[in-house]
Amino acid sequence: MGGNRATGYGIVARWYDVASLEWPLYRPPRMAAIELLDLRPGDRVLDLACGTGLNFPLLRAKVGASGLIVGVDSSAKMLATAQRSADRRGDHVTLIHADAAVLRASALAPAPYDAIICSYALSIIDEPLRAWQQAIAALRLGGRAAIVDLGRPTTLLARPLARAACWLGGADPDRKPWLYLPQTTGSTRQQFWAGHVQVAVGPIGKDLP
Repeated sequence: MGGNRATGYGIVARWYDVASLEWPLYRPPRMAAIELLDLRPGDRVLDLACGTGLNFPLLRAKVGASGLIVGVDSSAKMLATAQRSADRRGDHVTLIHADAAVLRASALAPAPYDAIICSYALSIIDEPLRAWQQAIAALRLGGRAAIVDLGRPTTLLARPLARAACWLGGADPDRKPWLYLPQTTGSTRQQFWAGHVQVAVGPIGKDLP
């Protein structure tokens, strides 16, 4: 995240996981995206705008002890919460304090990554397309990427909750960042809660010969 958004999320970092409606609304799409990434033991995964690290235990269950998880976020307090949670689990993760919008792929050591995920962040951060493009530049050819984010639901009943969630989180439901991932062979799109949450997962480029 960038600028004022990082400051705002830093203020709520300690209670974000409780107040964010992770259960029952936002964890199932997160889990679906990580499942679709088809991670293997030993894989290297970059979590862009990782926040408090809610993806980390789900990713660790896939990549195993030999895998590498690197999280990037512009909020030092969110990263501190992520580190405390990882320490309680006895999990080793690498955290990078940086603004995703200006972070160059060369700073995302140890690239290249086998997979990249960004959940509930591209609708919030500054310059989301630029941040995403620089992140996937650190992905190996043939690697997979996942975007999970908020949109406008298609049913009247879901709209009040969706509006409140977007307002509280500072998300723009009209950005549609899941469209950053083209629909190609091997890609998957899913939607949850009448389209309030969108999931896109797919390969980037082709494997080298």
